Amino acid sequence: MSDTKYQVFISSTYEDLKEERRAVEQTIIRAGDFPVGMEAFPAADEEQFSFIKSIIKQCDYYVLIISGRYGSLALDGKSYTQKEYEYAKEIGVPVLLMVREKREELPVNKAEANPENKEKLEKFIQDASTGRIRKGWETLDGLKLAVREALDHAKATKPRPGWVRGGQSTSAENLQMIISLREENDALKKKLEDTTPKILLPKNLAGLETKIKISGSHMVRTSSSRVRENFFFTISLGDVFSMIAPHLILPKIDSSVESIISALLVDHEYPDENSSAASIDDGVFQKIKIQLTALNLITVGAGETNGGGVELFWELTSLGKQEMFSRIAIVNKE
Repeated sequence: MSDTKYQVFISSTYEDLKEERRAVEQTIIRAGDFPVGMEAFPAADEEQFSFIKSIIKQCDYYVLIISGRYGSLALDGKSYTQKEYEYAKEIGVPVLLMVREKREELPVNKAEANPENKEKLEKFIQDASTGRIRKGWETLDGLKLAVREALDHAKATKPRPGWVRGGQSTSAENLQMIISLREENDALKKKLEDTTPKILLPKNLAGLETKIKISGSHMVRTSSSRVRENFFFTISLGDVFSMIAPHLILPKIDSSVESIISALLVDHEYPDENSSAASIDDGVFQKIKIQLTALNLITVGAGETNGGGVELFWELTSLGKQEMFSRIAIVNKE
């Protein structure tokens, strides 16, 4: 696997493609890269769209998943999904297009009922398909394969800066800037924290060196079929934190974090197995969440999603970012 890691923006309508987005997230993680999507942002509006544009600008590739719905409309009558695509195209971020085949067979709740929006959707697909390779899909497995193939092809033909690990990095100035910004942010947050009631935690609270037992199941492909198998192994809480921390630089929805942790843990423990659909037991997931929260490395709080619902979101605290930098950031050796 290359030392260069890429940030990949996932764009689609939301409510009708939750499972598909989660599948694409896992595919990108398995490729060794970092997925970023609308789950990290509050409900769509013009102000939030300006923020999303700044995130797209930081990404190396842009995966656009189109199915049967056009999506929430902005003030100009275009869907936010189309506006995201047009911005990525405008600034030159390579677009990887995934279009659902046989859209006429979709159930009512996943199809566009408004005739005007249906026409906009078809025009959107036509525009997005012009001048680039378009991948079709019908199933989750088909979508994951299409995304992996498109991402591999894009890396080979449209190289992007990405993030470079180890001695290959020449970003000492960038690291220093990050640390300076972190220190400034920490100082501001400390003023707020000083006015916040303190929660008394046990003096013997277990730290990141603590080993935790991981249990769950995953699908394993054999020569003739796919079977779901249980797994059990032990890993330090610190290793779990190191895996998930880079994915929490932006807020991440609770169910998405569970999916990401499951995929990362199974890939770490069973790197040579043809595994998919990993899922750790809920009790294990809740234990990880509670322990990282108690150690003040993450916060978990309610927030509004793009679909108008309310979900739990994970985010690194200032201490969590500091811990992440100390574990992952590359520093020059004297």
